[in-house]
Amino acid sequence: MISFTGGEPFFRKDFDKILLKCIQNNFKIQIITNGLLLNKNYLEIIKRNKIHLGISIESFNKEHFEVIRGPGTFDRLMKNLKKLEISNIPFDIYSTINKFNIDDIEQILLMAKHYGSHVHFNDLTISGRAKNYNEILIDNSKNLDKIVQASNKVYGISKMDSDENCWATNDVLFINSFGDIYCCTELARCCSKLRIGSIFTFPIDKYYEKCPTINY
Repeated sequence: MISFTGGEPFFRKDFDKILLKCIQNNFKIQIITNGLLLNKNYLEIIKRNKIHLGISIESFNKEHFEVIRGPGTFDRLMKNLKKLEISNIPFDIYSTINKFNIDDIEQILLMAKHYGSHVHFNDLTISGRAKNYNEILIDNSKNLDKIVQASNKVYGISKMDSDENCWATNDVLFINSFGDIYCCTELARCCSKLRIGSIFTFPIDKYYEKCPTINY
């Protein structure tokens, strides 16, 4: 599987060509996007090729959402979600918990139930724009209790699945927008010195042949 994340994958003007190349080589594809740049062409590609789509949605409260995404973005998102719904294109919701949406978790779950979507809640990673917005940080230790309480109320579920796996194995490589290769996303975020090569020169086929699975 090839997973495209951001930044924002659809911001690339040649992204449709990249997707076509992946499709021609029979890759399963996953795209994590903010959902703002979806157009008719991309909707057709996604539906026709059964691409797994994940939408980053921090809140369904317009004010809280636009604190993160900017003015005018909420209405654009809702229009695109309606297009996905009409086109019968399923999608997951990815939500990063922060100061502005900690009390919107129940609403996020209610909307996910409406769309038939799975929800992935994440802790805020201090990288990218988050480095400059200390006011959105929150004590992550309180997040799980909030999520469980809201889930129990919306779904009647009092236990949540959590992913504690390490993704630094020979099954996964992370490539950033510059072509730098890391063992996983988290290593790329925390330390540039852990770069293992460049996509332009690194022999990926030999890496998969020789690198054993990392056990912890």
